[in-house]
Amino acid sequence: MKNLKLTFGERLQLTNFLAQIDGPVGKTAPLTNVYLKARFSEEELKEVRVEQIPGSNPPAQTYRTPSPDFGAVTLEVENADAAALVEELKGNAKLRVVDWANWANVIVEQLK
Repeated sequence: MKNLKLTFGERLQLTNFLAQIDGPVGKTAPLTNVYLKARFSEEELKEVRVEQIPGSNPPAQTYRTPSPDFGAVTLEVENADAAALVEELKGNAKLRVVDWANWANVIVEQLK
């Protein structure tokens, strides 16, 4: 079992990343397990304000939370699920430098 500490931003990026993954159930099942633990509850989502950034091209948005530590969690992730997530992150060609700098590397370092 591994502990994964996530801020609101890391959690948001991770759940958005996991939501885009497709493939056979053998590949996606461990990633789904992580997604189900990391996703925001309906109650949490009600407290987040999504605002459009004026003049951004392409259109972009920002998220306003009620407090700086809002949405921070520590997840318990099964070892096999953690290994699958690390493998998916390391092997995903769609991740950009900014992803590694802002959230992906934080997750990989905690789960290795």
